[in-house]
Amino acid sequence: MLRILTVAIAAMICTVATAQDVEIYQPNENLLVDGIPAIPMTLVDDVSRYTEFRAAGFADWHPKQREILMRTRFADTYQLHHVAQPGAARTQLTFFDEPVGSVAYQPTHGEYLLFTMDVGGGEFYQIYYMNIATREVALLTDGEKRHSSPLFNKK
Repeated sequence: MLRILTVAIAAMICTVATAQDVEIYQPNENLLVDGIPAIPMTLVDDVSRYTEFRAAGFADWHPKQREILMRTRFADTYQLHHVAQPGAARTQLTFFDEPVGSVAYQPTHGEYLLFTMDVGGGEFYQIYYMNIATREVALLTDGEKRHSSPLFNKK
């Protein structure tokens, strides 16, 4: 990440925006940009192909069916996907702005699952419940303290 940022800053220094109507990237308020020249959106778009990518990985086995959950990254966030059978296409289950973390099926019947999600990058992960049939999602934890991976008692 540091290498990409260094390349982007070097490219910005070498790039001079000559037109008055060039759209300029504005970083969020958490980043102090004192003495750094304006960043044209064309440069941001060029660099994004090196910083945003797709990835997919196994998350959990269904306890009774030949089905799995996957976490798939599109752009900068991981979301949950369901694969109904071997070789089947995945179906996206979550559509949050924030990345979904660890996930676990309910271990005896698999009718619902639990997953973790952070809000705003603060690393105060919360545990959420999802009914697989209705896709209803509910917060299970307090919303204030950090909670790690959901675990089930197998009984």
